[in-house]
Amino acid sequence: MPSIRLTGDIAHIMEGTRAQAADLNLTLAEDGFPVAVTIRKGPLEVLTEAESGAIFCGSRAEFFRGLTMLAARFDERPFRVRETPALDLLGAMLDCSRNAVPTMEAAKTFLRRLSRMGYNAVLLYTEDTYEVPGQPYFGYQRGAYSRDELMQMDKYAAMFGIELVPCIQTLAHLECVLRWQEYADVRDIDNILLVDEPKTYELIRDMFCQMAKSLHSRRINIGMDEAHMLGLGKHLERYGYQDRMQIMLRHYRRVIDIAHEFGYEPMMWSDMFFRLATHGEYYTDGELVVDPSIRNIVGNDVTLIYWDYYTLEQEKYDHMFDSHKKICDKLAFAGGAWKWEGLCPNSWYSQAVAPVAHRSCCRSGIQQVIITAWGDN
Repeated sequence: MPSIRLTGDIAHIMEGTRAQAADLNLTLAEDGFPVAVTIRKGPLEVLTEAESGAIFCGSRAEFFRGLTMLAARFDERPFRVRETPALDLLGAMLDCSRNAVPTMEAAKTFLRRLSRMGYNAVLLYTEDTYEVPGQPYFGYQRGAYSRDELMQMDKYAAMFGIELVPCIQTLAHLECVLRWQEYADVRDIDNILLVDEPKTYELIRDMFCQMAKSLHSRRINIGMDEAHMLGLGKHLERYGYQDRMQIMLRHYRRVIDIAHEFGYEPMMWSDMFFRLATHGEYYTDGELVVDPSIRNIVGNDVTLIYWDYYTLEQEKYDHMFDSHKKICDKLAFAGGAWKWEGLCPNSWYSQAVAPVAHRSCCRSGIQQVIITAWGDN
């Protein structure tokens, strides 16, 4: 087992290094192989000579990627490796809402592994699986994370330079909480919240408040995807039929304003803007026609996330990014690690779509990419 001694800019990385050492098959010792750490702008660089080594990195997250490369190639000394990150944010989304809520130990293992691969963000997808004061049925019998558990995970992620980003739902995908009679007043239809109902926004404010107190990140994913029946349940009975895009935009604006109250920079899935504009379709081959008023309302108060787990042709990604830019300038991309088809992951498909999507992201100037690991289906 290699033994190393870190020197230089190490005050902020030692705690994480000790947590990673066993996984990397490393030991830390005063008489170990000396490795000088330097924080600087520029590419990540790991180099070794016969008697010493060095890691040059731009951030804490980059350091742990570099440490992993050092451990993997320690017996190949001397060597030199250089990597230039293509993205500002490389995140992985962990599904904490379907089939199982990861235990604290599982979440920590996940964080360590992602750190070694160079990720600098982890997004916790929690529909109702976090406790909210004053909302006793939120996550009831579902293994919901307490505020203390979220704070522990946040602190653990920070050791590796990973930003722990909350991902909540503020429109649809809330079937596990809306099934309770307690929430009848805020349910439109199926798993969708009732837009324009004051109690709905009191609930959403409680969600933001809990996450703001639990996690340091001021990025937040507010969901709003796949609300296919929006405005067609209790909203229809109460107000009559209304333009569904206008319902969506009104709700978007109110949720964004609440997010800003807590200092958040929100992001959201983009599909509903497309589905409502094209009468149901998300992945469009034709020219997307967008009413200019939609762009004016959306503005740049949100980062729109274009999600696509399926496409194999770069020109289709390119077209979708160009279409998104008609709605909003701030864009991110979400691809998928295909673990949701069954007990075994479809790694072949993950590896087939990822390089194509990556090339399109580079072509379109996308600097934030999320790899989703959904647990449904």
